[in-house]
Amino acid sequence: FRRTIIRQNCIVDGKVCLGSSIGSGAYIEKFAAIPEGSKVPNRAIVVGNPAFVSDMRKLNDRNIQFKLLQSLKVCWLVFELYLFFGIVVLAQYMWIPKLPHDWRYTPVLQWALLVFWFSVVSIFASIVIKWTFIGKKRPGKYNDTLWRRIADWAADWHYKAATGLFYGLSSNSRIWNVVAMLHGLDVDFSSQIAGSDCCLPSKVDLVKIRESFVSNASFAVKDKFTYRLVSINKSSIGYRAHLGPGDLSISNTVVPPKVRVTANMSRESKVEVFSTLKIIKQEVSIALMYAISIGAIFHSLIPSYELWMTVFGNPAHIWVAIPALACALVTQSLSWLAILYIVQLIALFKSEKESKPWSVSFYMVYVTMAFAFQEYSFVTILLGSSAYNMMATLLGARIHERTLLLPQEMYDFPYIRTERGTIIDSAHVSGHYAVYEDVVIGPSLLFGVVNSDAYIANARIISKETEHLRVVVGTFPNSEEDVEKSEVPGNMDWSKSAGRTNVVCSLPEESDIEEAIFVN
Repeated sequence: FRRTIIRQNCIVDGKVCLGSSIGSGAYIEKFAAIPEGSKVPNRAIVVGNPAFVSDMRKLNDRNIQFKLLQSLKVCWLVFELYLFFGIVVLAQYMWIPKLPHDWRYTPVLQWALLVFWFSVVSIFASIVIKWTFIGKKRPGKYNDTLWRRIADWAADWHYKAATGLFYGLSSNSRIWNVVAMLHGLDVDFSSQIAGSDCCLPSKVDLVKIRESFVSNASFAVKDKFTYRLVSINKSSIGYRAHLGPGDLSISNTVVPPKVRVTANMSRESKVEVFSTLKIIKQEVSIALMYAISIGAIFHSLIPSYELWMTVFGNPAHIWVAIPALACALVTQSLSWLAILYIVQLIALFKSEKESKPWSVSFYMVYVTMAFAFQEYSFVTILLGSSAYNMMATLLGARIHERTLLLPQEMYDFPYIRTERGTIIDSAHVSGHYAVYEDVVIGPSLLFGVVNSDAYIANARIISKETEHLRVVVGTFPNSEEDVEKSEVPGNMDWSKSAGRTNVVCSLPEESDIEEAIFVN
């Protein structure tokens, strides 16, 4: 353990490692990684990985305005509580009395429909809030008033709360293109948006997307009291890439995961554009499969309900209700785990030979279900325990008994393998990566410490430590012959991997380290 100091008036959007000292008024930009034991000067603007000082901030004394802004945020949260309560009360009058009263599982159906109702009504409320509070933003100068700040924050907060659960169950559907359009995003149906951060109401008016794939990217549309426009055309934007600030035009380009783009990018390459008929067919099939998957998740609630009602007799006493609730949550998670196992088995069928899914649509549904399982089930409580390792093993992963798993997200479990002493600390681990809608699936082998916010996909990690925010994609050997030529720790038994083109992505390191203002 090492003491970390972050002083007043700091803004931290990046990563601060142990033993670091951040000076007053410093700004750690997105994807900046402060090395262990570093000292950041007062008012420094820090970028890069490893981080360096790029500029100095000019601070204004807005202490009174800051306190007023925080007070208004608290008032808005109180309003949100009443709004959500009102949505539930509205359901009591509109459709809950019409549910069948003689069906045993009506209470389960009522709560499931109530969650769906809450999400849909809240999304429509988000659209109203956006156009009422914010209106239409256009590139150019703006006044940074208190009202503009609280309006942007309130609209974004409500949008995240409204879309969180429903998005987690249908993230790869183009229905979210429609939701984004209603909020003001300029996007076509040839594009696919995989991530709610792409559609924040405070930024959507300043983003234009055409014939592109955007994977949970974020945008910086403000720069020196000026709104900037970000335009994406026929490009693939990697997982959690950050675009801006500045007027950006990204065309015919593949942007790697977790990089910060501040300059225009353009290449002369041809991108396959799907026909309208093909897009409609794909969306119909995905919508049908999402409906089936949501129905399966609903049925996973029934064993828990039977346990609650039959075994514990619908307990009213708190000392009985608490263990009953714990048992019900465990039962529901196990039921969901069984469903995920079956869906994964179908989605990855024949993928070992082809290095790609037999159906991209079905595979996207699997990824969504795997995300929802890790995000909303009881399994999140088991992170870092032997029980979590056992769960990953049941799903097909080869986990060494001396492995500590605390992943941010994990997919393609049959392709995941860890060696002795591996620690995965809040990192994204999977066996697939995608460029546009071309999905490549292959093994990932991990060794050593994989630090937080690292992104590992179809990769081989043999170093003792993988740094924070590092991206390693497609580095698993193509054949056993390639493996034999590589130096690996111990006597690792590598799996076969079908031949394919490897893609290695990593956040760029700053070449002129001498200019970095750090004392290690």
